[in-house]
Formats: sequence, C-alpha cells, structure tokens
Amino acid sequence: MLHGLAIVIFTFCMIGAILITPPDKYTEHEELQEDISGEERTNQADIRSSPEQSANRNAVLNVSGANNSLLSSSNPYPTLKSCILSRQFLLIYTMNLCGLMYAVFILVFYKTYGLPKVQDDQFTTLVGGVGSVLSAVAAGLGGVLSDKFDFKKVCFTIFVVELSAPLLLPFFGHLKPVFMFCSLVGFAMLGCSGGIFPSEISRIFGNKHGSTLSGLLNTGNVVAFCIIVALLKCTLHHIGYDRFIHILSVFVAIAILLSLKVRDN
Repeated sequence: MLHGLAIVIFTFCMIGAILITPPDKYTEHEELQEDISGEERTNQADIRSSPEQSANRNAVLNVSGANNSLLSSSNPYPTLKSCILSRQFLLIYTMNLCGLMYAVFILVFYKTYGLPKVQDDQFTTLVGGVGSVLSAVAAGLGGVLSDKFDFKKVCFTIFVVELSAPLLLPFFGHLKPVFMFCSLVGFAMLGCSGGIFPSEISRIFGNKHGSTLSGLLNTGNVVAFCIIVALLKCTLHHIGYDRFIHILSVFVAIAILLSLKVRDN
C-alpha cells in the first residue's frame, strides 16, 4: 500500500514539474531588445533631426550590443538539461534529499514510533497538530532566512540542529519534552526545505528554468519516502526503530558535509 501511495505521489510531482515549465522563447535577452527598440521608436524623430543625437543613438546601440553579449556569455546553463546535469543542482538535490530522510520519517511514523514510547495518544496527536503548524511557519521563515543570510550558512545551521534530533530520540524518546522537540525538528525541516531551496535554485539558474527545477526538487520528499520504506522493510525486524533512526542520522550528517561544498552567495 505504501509503495502504491509513493508511486502516485511521485507521478503527481513529476506532472506538476512538467506543467510548471515556462515559455522558452521569452528571455532576458529579448526583453532587453524590446526595451531598446521601444526607446528607439519613441525618439526616432529627434534622432533624425540632430547629428548629436544620432551619435548618441549609436552609443546606445553599442552599449546594448555589449549587454546582449554579456547576457549570452554569462549564462552557463542555457538549457534545462544542462541545469539538471550541473554539479550545483545535483549537489543541492542530494543535500536536500539527505536532509529530508529524518523529516519524512517523522512525518509518516512519528505516532507509530512515539506511542509505545510515551504511551499517550492525546500527546502524540498534539505533537502532530503543532508540527503541522510549525511546518507551515518554517516554510515562510526559511524563505526569509535564505534572503537575509548566506545560503551555505543557513543550510549548515539547520542541518546541525536537525542532527541533534535523531541522536537524542532513540535514547530519550520516552521523555515527552524530548519526543516533542525531536518530532518538531522533523516537521520544521520539511517546511524549511520548501522555503530555502527553491529560492536558491532560482538565484543560480534564473527564472526561466528555476520553476521547473524547483518542481523536480520537490520530488525529494517522495524519493526519501521510498528509500525509507525500502530500508524499513529490509532492516526493521533486525535492528528496530531506534537503530534505524541512527541510520537516518548518517544521512543528516552527509547533508551537513554537502552543505560545506555549496558555493557562497
């Protein structure tokens, strides 16, 4: 059942990513050309009547030509394929995926894992409700943090905070405050992921491909869920939930190491 649900969600994510694709024909290069041509049409009569203004017109055209050449040469990712296969996108996608492993586990299994620990159904329900609200708040806060601070430092900080949760939960998960903290960290990470990474993707690859790449980035939730289900099926009967959470902490540690390789803004 879980595998079928994962396939359905993954299919909808891919359809959404395809539908988000913006028109390819309208670029910054053409926008600049339209602005220049509009200005030329407005001042055409004045330019013809004065040699001085004719010289100014030539200067404007020279500058616009230089700007057009700069726009063409400064874009290292001219096609969607080059964006997807670029080191930057693959690094961010892998980092996001590793960071989501613990968060997705908490989202799906927090009650299955926590109820035998705290033995309080109302409390675990409260944790889920508060976590949902926190996830929405964290999505907005993540976008603000990515705009105000360096992306590399923001990622490193949130992953370090996240790592504390899977390290504490197996040992102190029977304590309600610890269980709530570790669960809320997972919910918050889900929100931060949706707020931080899309804005960075758009900054690196531009608005033309940024929306499509952000849609592909969102498939990380489904991929993480599929990996978790596969690992649980192979290991749960042998190691139990506590040791499985230790495995998830390794993924978060990998995300921390990958965040150190991200380029500074």
